[in-house]
Amino acid sequence: MDTLFMNHEPVPENRLGLDGKWDLGVGLWVEGVWFHRRKNIGMLTNQIVLSAGTDYTFGIGNGLHVLFEQLLLTYGEKSLQADDHFSFSILSVNYPFGILDNLGLMLYYDWNHHDVYNMLTWQRQFNNFSVYCIGFHNPIKYQIPNTSGRENLFGGTGFQIMFVYNH
Repeated sequence: MDTLFMNHEPVPENRLGLDGKWDLGVGLWVEGVWFHRRKNIGMLTNQIVLSAGTDYTFGIGNGLHVLFEQLLLTYGEKSLQADDHFSFSILSVNYPFGILDNLGLMLYYDWNHHDVYNMLTWQRQFNNFSVYCIGFHNPIKYQIPNTSGRENLFGGTGFQIMFVYNH
């Protein structure tokens, strides 16, 4: 059951998706999905998610990977008619310092609210566990859509450390 409807009965839905990927020296992709719920649940009865992106790994050191993606989410009561929308641009830069360490930066730009979201990560892999250090500086009112149904832990400024055991 979708966490969006945790306190309600499941709502039957239809989904239609499109996905295309090309390697033309740089990676290019286009993805899209249309959700239609067969019961009117208000503005989330119909949703469209579209994204287009590109990525490339530059031959700098161990390989500097840069990714850019544009994301558009629309929703509304009537099919293919948007009552509201969100639009985000995403820039991700990752650099491996070796086999065990990776440094990453993610920047999101919210075109609706003109906010910038920043996240800096470092990951270290050990034999059976990984350490993830995450620093972030984001608007206190976190506007990136959250489908998990949980409070977002990345609003404002902060730092997280996660230890993950792999067995």
